[in-house]
Amino acid sequence: SFSGDLIITPDCFGDFISYMDSVYIGDYAIITGASPWKDRLGQEVVSPLLSLRSEPNGPGIEIGYSYTGDGFRAENCPIIEKGVLKNYSIGFYASNKTGKARCPSGGGAPVVDAGDTPFEDMVRSVKKGLLLARFSGGSPSDNGDFSGVAKNSYLIEDGKIVRPVGETMVAGNVAEILKNIRAVSRERVDYGSALFPWVLTGGVNISGK
Repeated sequence: SFSGDLIITPDCFGDFISYMDSVYIGDYAIITGASPWKDRLGQEVVSPLLSLRSEPNGPGIEIGYSYTGDGFRAENCPIIEKGVLKNYSIGFYASNKTGKARCPSGGGAPVVDAGDTPFEDMVRSVKKGLLLARFSGGSPSDNGDFSGVAKNSYLIEDGKIVRPVGETMVAGNVAEILKNIRAVSRERVDYGSALFPWVLTGGVNISGK
């Protein structure tokens, strides 16, 4: 086992954005007060390399929506700008319960801004770590701790992807992974309803074969 770097693929990074939403900025986390970010609006909560927008009306999204689940007209809005929390993703009910502003977009159609690091350079910068393509685990705890099995993933050593891994566990904290982002790729994958890059982060516990 070792503490190493992760390069998270766009598809898998979408899962971590969903974890962030449910644990830190979504309805349940804000209504119950369990979110560590419940009083962090306007403050830096993650790496300044990360910017996340909710764009149901595009232009980055091809498959958006016109109305939120609460029946309001959906409007694009920033969620995180250069690491700073700009909006919670809460709806009308949570807004009324907590007095915090409703998310104008409804929180869907996520777009993560591209960075300036080519994917190949990202790989070359890793001494030892994983290219994490899929993660199989339970929901994170209320503070964002998680653990699970790396699937369809590869060992990186000395800047090269060397082999696939099996029976490999990954454990860490969602907020820490987002704080520790050191690079965001130039390249992104367009899913129609979401747009994500590759992300390089560190401080993750990796164990297995």
